[in-house]
Amino acid sequence: MSLNVYFHAGAAALAEQGSAPMLGAAQCHVYESGYFDQHGELWGRDERLLATTHQIVWYRE
Repeated sequence: MSLNVYFHAGAAALAEQGSAPMLGAAQCHVYESGYFDQHGELWGRDERLLATTHQIVWYRE
């Protein structure tokens, strides 16, 4: 399993966001044969991209 989170906003932008609602979007690329690959985004005020994430999982019984 690999999980990466990349922040695209600094402390000031995150403080400005506060507890206001955010938009989360996720896209699956592959779910097959125990392999999972997903990309996600968190969007804040004024259509500002706050963070992205990428996960890769390989599962075998």
